[in-house]
Amino acid sequence: MAGDVWNRMIPPAAEGDVNDALERVRDRSVARRATAARRRRLLALAAGFVLTFAAGWMAGRATSDGSTRWAWALRGHSIEEGRATFVAVPASYQ
Repeated sequence: MAGDVWNRMIPPAAEGDVNDALERVRDRSVARRATAARRRRLLALAAGFVLTFAAGWMAGRATSDGSTRWAWALRGHSIEEGRATFVAVPASYQ
Protein backbone atom coordinates (compact mmCIF):
# COMPACT_ATOMS: atom_id res chain seq x y z
CA MET A 1 0.00 0.00 0.00
CA ALA A 2 2.81 2.42 0.80
CA GLY A 3 4.25 1.83 -2.68
CA ASP A 4 0.95 2.79 -4.33
CA VAL A 5 0.69 6.00 -2.30
CA TRP A 6 4.29 6.86 -3.14
CA ASN A 7 3.75 6.20 -6.85
CA ARG A 8 0.68 8.44 -6.85
CA MET A 9 2.55 11.28 -5.11
CA ILE A 10 5.74 10.92 -7.13
CA PRO A 11 5.25 9.22 -10.46
CA PRO A 12 8.10 6.93 -11.51
CA ALA A 13 10.45 8.39 -14.09
CA ALA A 14 10.27 7.03 -17.57
CA GLU A 15 13.40 5.03 -18.33
CA GLY A 16 13.75 6.64 -21.74
CA ASP A 17 13.74 10.16 -20.25
CA VAL A 18 16.41 9.19 -17.71
CA ASN A 19 18.57 7.62 -20.43
CA ASP A 20 18.18 10.70 -22.63
CA ALA A 21 19.17 12.99 -19.75
CA LEU A 22 22.23 10.86 -18.97
CA GLU A 23 23.23 10.87 -22.63
CA ARG A 24 23.02 14.68 -22.71
CA VAL A 25 25.19 14.88 -19.59
CA ARG A 26 27.75 12.52 -21.16
CA ASP A 27 27.77 14.55 -24.39
CA ARG A 28 28.39 17.79 -22.48
CA SER A 29 31.16 16.13 -20.50
CA VAL A 30 32.88 14.89 -23.66
CA ALA A 31 32.55 18.32 -25.27
CA ARG A 32 34.04 20.05 -22.21
CA ARG A 33 36.95 17.62 -22.07
CA ALA A 34 37.64 18.13 -25.78
CA THR A 35 37.54 21.90 -25.32
CA ALA A 36 39.86 21.70 -22.31
CA ALA A 37 42.31 19.49 -24.24
CA ARG A 38 42.26 21.91 -27.18
CA ARG A 39 42.88 24.83 -24.79
CA ARG A 40 45.81 23.01 -23.14
CA ARG A 41 47.37 22.24 -26.53
CA LEU A 42 47.00 25.87 -27.60
CA LEU A 43 48.52 27.13 -24.35
CA ALA A 44 51.42 24.67 -24.64
CA LEU A 45 52.06 25.78 -28.23
CA ALA A 46 51.90 29.46 -27.26
CA ALA A 47 54.25 28.85 -24.32
CA GLY A 48 56.66 27.05 -26.63
CA PHE A 49 56.69 29.99 -29.04
CA VAL A 50 57.17 32.48 -26.22
CA LEU A 51 60.04 30.50 -24.72
CA THR A 52 61.69 30.02 -28.11
CA PHE A 53 61.54 33.68 -29.03
CA ALA A 54 62.53 34.77 -25.52
CA ALA A 55 65.57 32.50 -25.65
CA GLY A 56 66.51 33.88 -29.06
CA TRP A 57 66.07 37.43 -27.87
CA MET A 58 68.18 36.81 -24.77
CA ALA A 59 70.88 35.08 -26.80
CA GLY A 60 70.90 37.99 -29.22
CA ARG A 61 71.21 40.48 -26.40
CA ALA A 62 73.96 38.46 -24.72
CA THR A 63 76.06 38.13 -27.87
CA SER A 64 75.69 41.68 -29.15
CA ASP A 65 77.97 44.58 -28.31
CA GLY A 66 75.10 46.78 -27.19
CA SER A 67 73.67 47.41 -30.63
CA THR A 68 70.73 45.71 -32.21
CA ARG A 69 70.92 42.86 -34.68
CA TRP A 70 69.80 45.19 -37.43
CA ALA A 71 72.76 47.47 -36.81
CA TRP A 72 75.08 44.47 -36.64
CA ALA A 73 73.74 43.16 -39.96
CA LEU A 74 73.95 46.55 -41.67
CA ARG A 75 77.50 47.42 -40.54
CA GLY A 76 78.96 45.17 -43.21
CA HIS A 77 81.11 42.93 -41.05
CA SER A 78 82.25 39.70 -42.59
CA ILE A 79 81.20 36.35 -41.24
CA GLU A 80 84.72 35.74 -39.94
CA GLU A 81 84.63 38.93 -37.89
CA GLY A 82 81.29 37.97 -36.37
CA ARG A 83 82.05 34.28 -35.97
CA ALA A 84 82.48 34.51 -32.19
CA THR A 85 78.95 35.88 -32.00
CA PHE A 86 77.53 32.53 -33.09
CA VAL A 87 80.22 29.90 -32.49
CA ALA A 88 82.73 29.95 -29.65
CA VAL A 89 85.64 28.88 -31.86
CA PRO A 90 88.62 31.14 -32.55
CA ALA A 91 88.83 32.32 -36.16
CA SER A 92 92.37 30.96 -36.49
CA TYR A 93 91.26 27.43 -35.60
CA GLN A 94 90.25 25.71 -38.86
